[in-house]
Amino acid sequence: ASEKPVSDPQWAPDGAHLAFVRDDAIWLIGADGSRPTVVADHPAGSRAPRWAPDGRQIAFISRRRGWSQVWVQAAPLPRRGRPAARPVAPEPRAITPAGVTIDDFAWSPDGTRMALTAQRHPDLLTNQVSILELASGEERTVAGDGHWATGARWLPDGSGLLLLSDADGWFQVVRVRADGTDRSA
Repeated sequence: ASEKPVSDPQWAPDGAHLAFVRDDAIWLIGADGSRPTVVADHPAGSRAPRWAPDGRQIAFISRRRGWSQVWVQAAPLPRRGRPAARPVAPEPRAITPAGVTIDDFAWSPDGTRMALTAQRHPDLLTNQVSILELASGEERTVAGDGHWATGARWLPDGSGLLLLSDADGWFQVVRVRADGTDRSA
């Protein structure tokens, strides 16, 4: 329970912790309600906490540099034993490019890639889904060239994405392979 409004709860992969948003900050709490901890707090705000599949990192969106970027940091999970006298919060790092406002993102099942949703073209009539390779920083657009694509979610085996697209003139759920080929409605 919280005396302040909370939103966007996200269970850790092991079910032992919950990440959520309160006062524009990302918080972490044990499943039993113990040890509430601030994960990310910045005057620009933070939203959309998402756990890495291995539960060791948390990604979130923040406008720390003037546009909404995806930031990743180690999850400050409690450890056994005596707590540190002066705990040091892990520092987040931006993983998306400067100058692009990210609307949504999703970790791949193996944690090596992220699907990003952003409006990259100045025409305001298109929205793109791209895949970011986390190790190399390489990014490729897989949907949204010339149309609106949004809501990307990974298939359980990581081979592709389900997303919403209006490429055929109306919104429908489509499947796209991770390399951007083999689009099917």
